[in-house]
Amino acid sequence: LANALGVTDDNIKWDSVARQVYLKLGTTTVTLVIGQASITTNGQTKAIDVAPLISSDRTFLPARYVAEALGFTVDWDDANKVVVCYPDNTAKPDISNVIGQAAQVNGKPDAVKKLESALGITMTAAESTVYAGSWHYNEPDPAIPKEPARSEIIANKDKSYVNADYDKDGTIRVNIRWIYNTYDVTYDLTPIEKTLEVFFPGQEAQFPAIMAKAKEIAEATKKSNGFQRADAAAFHINGVQVSLDSMDLNFVSLTF
Repeated sequence: LANALGVTDDNIKWDSVARQVYLKLGTTTVTLVIGQASITTNGQTKAIDVAPLISSDRTFLPARYVAEALGFTVDWDDANKVVVCYPDNTAKPDISNVIGQAAQVNGKPDAVKKLESALGITMTAAESTVYAGSWHYNEPDPAIPKEPARSEIIANKDKSYVNADYDKDGTIRVNIRWIYNTYDVTYDLTPIEKTLEVFFPGQEAQFPAIMAKAKEIAEATKKSNGFQRADAAAFHINGVQVSLDSMDLNFVSLTF
């Protein structure tokens, strides 16, 4: 904790007799005593609502009080369930990149791994704090000029492509999409079937009805170039609602 706030090792001291921790950052000194619900900053002592403790030979300090005593503002980011700590009288930092990196480091949810396995893709954690905990995969999109595979996608505009989303609340969505117009596209619904196979093993008897409806929705979208859409449909597999619909540039989307 102290190192993360900029305190060097030589300014972190432990008095085993007094059972006291001593920290120094710049001109600020902070002391805490194990078992005492108080903190002393530059000689001024105040009560706090939790006492430092030792557990399994490790010393635990109240993070908020230590950070504030050393001159930091401590905020709780409820959307991402993280504590943000930054120097007093400075702007709150943008932590979006940190959230994205943390998601990559901490590992992918099992559902994301299963979706990657089903579709043969690699999903990426959302960088925006608003969508922290979500994962996405988008095949190259010709609408994005920086996309290196743009020319390849344009050359294959008669084929559908897929993107997939895993929301932080656990919702999964697989979209079968088009690029310019629908008329000449030979859409491929295989990603939907593969997703069902991976997430609902042993329930294959229900797949034909779902796939037939997916084709019906996709076909209605194709024939009208997206101006008319078939009604959405819902199925239930092992108590899970599995929905099919068509919106935006999607022939059909699978959501559960």
